Amino acid sequence: MTQLHAVTGRFTTEPDGLAALTTPVPRGGLLLGRDRNGKPVPLEVFGPSGVDVALVGNWWAARLIVFRALALGARVVVSSHTPDQWQNLGQWATGRPDRLMLVHGLANPGSIPSGTAIQPILHVVDVHPEAAEVALQQPLQPWQARLTVVQQLVPAAGTILRAATFAVVQRLNATEATVGAAPLRLTGRDVKLFQRLNVDMAVLLGTGPEAQYFWFTPTSIEKQNLGAAPRRT
Repeated sequence: MTQLHAVTGRFTTEPDGLAALTTPVPRGGLLLGRDRNGKPVPLEVFGPSGVDVALVGNWWAARLIVFRALALGARVVVSSHTPDQWQNLGQWATGRPDRLMLVHGLANPGSIPSGTAIQPILHVVDVHPEAAEVALQQPLQPWQARLTVVQQLVPAAGTILRAATFAVVQRLNATEATVGAAPLRLTGRDVKLFQRLNVDMAVLLGTGPEAQYFWFTPTSIEKQNLGAAPRRT
C-alpha cells in the first residue's frame, strides 16, 4: 500500500448551489469529518496525480463522500452491481442529471471522462472484489480519483487495500480486523480500536505514520437525504 491516514470537516453548501461551482478544487481537499479536537481533516483526493482510495464501509459512508465530492465540483462515475443504492443522488445533490453517471457493472475505461482542476473526476467502484481488481488495472489520469467500496473486508479485498493511496475504514468485526491487519498495516492497538468505532466514526489511513480517527459530522442537509449513520457490523 502506498501510504495511509485521517480527515474531517463541515459542509454548509445548499444542494442548489452545487451545480454552479466552477472554481478549482481547494488545496485542502475533501473534508471527511472532524477529529477528537474538532479540527477538520482534509483528504487530498484530487490533484495532478491520480489517487486511489479504498473505503471499507457501507453505502451510507460512500454516498456521503460522493456528495461531498460533488460539492467540490467533481463529476462522478459510479460502477455498481447494486445501482439502486445510487439512484437520484446526483440529481439531489446538484440539481442536474449530468454530474453523476451510473453504470450497471464495471464502466468501460473509455467512458470515464478526463478530469481538470475545475472539474475533477471521481470513479466510484462498487463491485465485487474480483471485478474491482480489473478496474484497478486501469491507470488514473491527472485530476482523476478512484474510490473503491469494500462492503466486507474479505481476503480477496487485500489487493484493493494494498493498491490504495488512502484508506477510509469504518468499524470492523473481529474477522475483518484480522484480515485487514496486514494490508492496512495496523498496529495491535488499531486492530482493537477499529472494532470499537462508533457508527458515525471512521479512520483515515495514508497521510502519515498514525491512523487518524474522525467523526463524519453530517450536516442537516446530508442527514435529510442519507439519514443517520447506520451500524455497519
